[in-house]
Amino acid sequence: DEYTGGGVKGVHSSGDGAWIMSKCAKTLGGECRIKFEPNRTVFGFRCPATPVSSRRRRRSRGGDGKGGKSGAPGGSDVGGGNAEEDSREAEQEERRRERFRIPRGTWGIAIDDSKIQRKLLTRFMGLAGIDPSRTIVLGKDPSEIEGFVDYVVNFVEDRPDDFVLLVADENLDIIDDELGCAAETASHLTVSGSMCIESIRKRILPDQERRMLALVRSANDSSNDRAIYNSRAHGFLPKAPLHNRERVLETMGQLWERRYPPNIDTEALWGSSSCIDSSSSSASGGSSARRRQQQSSEGSGGESGGAAEDDEELRIATRQIMQTVNEIDAICVESDSALCGKWPLIWKKLHGLKGDLLTMDRPADEGRNALRQAVDSINLLRGPSLPMDLVARWMVIRSLAVSTFEVQ
Repeated sequence: DEYTGGGVKGVHSSGDGAWIMSKCAKTLGGECRIKFEPNRTVFGFRCPATPVSSRRRRRSRGGDGKGGKSGAPGGSDVGGGNAEEDSREAEQEERRRERFRIPRGTWGIAIDDSKIQRKLLTRFMGLAGIDPSRTIVLGKDPSEIEGFVDYVVNFVEDRPDDFVLLVADENLDIIDDELGCAAETASHLTVSGSMCIESIRKRILPDQERRMLALVRSANDSSNDRAIYNSRAHGFLPKAPLHNRERVLETMGQLWERRYPPNIDTEALWGSSSCIDSSSSSASGGSSARRRQQQSSEGSGGESGGAAEDDEELRIATRQIMQTVNEIDAICVESDSALCGKWPLIWKKLHGLKGDLLTMDRPADEGRNALRQAVDSINLLRGPSLPMDLVARWMVIRSLAVSTFEVQ
């Protein structure tokens, strides 16, 4: 954003680009550095890499890059040594993530005020490897949201040796409609899921907290939002389609490794149950075993069972999204002066609609494009006051949201 102050024009950056580069560097096993100088700012990116020429020479020799003739002056192999070691470490890390499994006996606790999101979270826990008998999903009424912190604290205290995966939606809406009020006139209260997690972590004992991986799930994923979530919880889980076991395990593996780096003795935390699938002893064998396990365990009744579950989730999502659309329609017919006072309520409903849309996996490209446009249009409305031309902009969002379910 450009601004003028004291006769000087400048430009303010949110820092998103630097944050993204830093995340990319860490993913590649490297780092970013920034240095502020009087007349310039120096940004450095560093990560391990093996020169292509070095790889070709190793393949042509059939060796590992140690000894033998060298194509570089002085008899030293270009890109050898540290580069080869870094490459091996990266391959080992990739195999370790591919074989990641949540330890047996883990409890999964999640909370969301949306019916479709609770359904999806139940499925997410199953895809992550948590037994249905150890999966608890809360948020169906105000009492479960208001008592969430006490419930989890008591749950952990009663099971001090068990591991808990905790997932909380960031915006938990409590609607007080006990008097039969219409949706637009009922009392609203929003509870922060990340603040609930922060309170839970402070109330339980350190040994109990070490056996917990607490994640915030939200449709708001800006760098500032993520920084807040990570300061209160152990990590951030974006709202995205949760139908793919491999994607779920990949995401959980990254979050797990950040919480429990490889140098930590995790066996002392939860016994002999490993988080690495020992049946996947090699990259190819691991992939085959993983595919066989996925085919045998995903969905009840094989492919037909999984397809039936997908259809049921889509029906639930469609009903909930259309209900939200109709509720916003009912509010938008009012005068502009009335809309100003109801903007907080409208935004809550738009935010809930955005979260539901983000978790829908549309097979058609046209459907995905419409969904993405609807989400982006909702993001542009974010702010403390009523946006200009709200009704017209809502009609565009409405059309895009509805069209995502018409494209097959």
